[in-house]
Amino acid sequence: MINTTITHIIATVTVILLFLFMLYLLSNKKRSLRHTLLAIFFLANGLYLIDYLLNPIQRVLGISLAWFDEVGFSFAFLFGPLILFFIRSILTQKLELKLNMIWHIIPFIFFFIVYIISDNIFCEYGYIILFIQLFIYYALALNDLILYRSKAKLFLSNLADVNLNWVVYVLIAFIMTSLIDFTSAILAFFHLDNNNFAFDRYKIRSFRARA
Repeated sequence: MINTTITHIIATVTVILLFLFMLYLLSNKKRSLRHTLLAIFFLANGLYLIDYLLNPIQRVLGISLAWFDEVGFSFAFLFGPLILFFIRSILTQKLELKLNMIWHIIPFIFFFIVYIISDNIFCEYGYIILFIQLFIYYALALNDLILYRSKAKLFLSNLADVNLNWVVYVLIAFIMTSLIDFTSAILAFFHLDNNNFAFDRYKIRSFRARA
């Protein structure tokens, strides 16, 4: 119970910080595409965490937000595309978002609608599909970075190559976090874990267990 309360407090603070960072980025008069993408990424993360905090929010506010149950999870399908395009906005100064890129958010739209209609449909496989999507986008982002750094070594100064190190570290951090979550989900799926992870309403919730 205490651990759950601490987790809720940390998640609440995280949501507040994410929304503050988002507002700061959007209020920047010199806002670029990368700032907008990062702001949307913070918003998606915040809404994803709110789904985890839904029960305590309902208790505190005394209102029912049952319609949002599981819907916040659908925003996780924006993580991969946003990370990819954020990195591309750094590598390509003239990157533009075009209408034909909308297919990147089809998984988000699909699961958003599915969870509004019924959170029992496809819920059991939501995490598996999410992890597959994430690693595809991680692979695309890594490929872009490798290609860019190869060209930088041939045509640009060493400084241009070094400046991208922080992007590589951030991407690796995301990959490691996803690997940990994926391992926890698989262990829960086959009931091989020792931490009482379990399905909640037919969906793996290894790191989002509700109180």
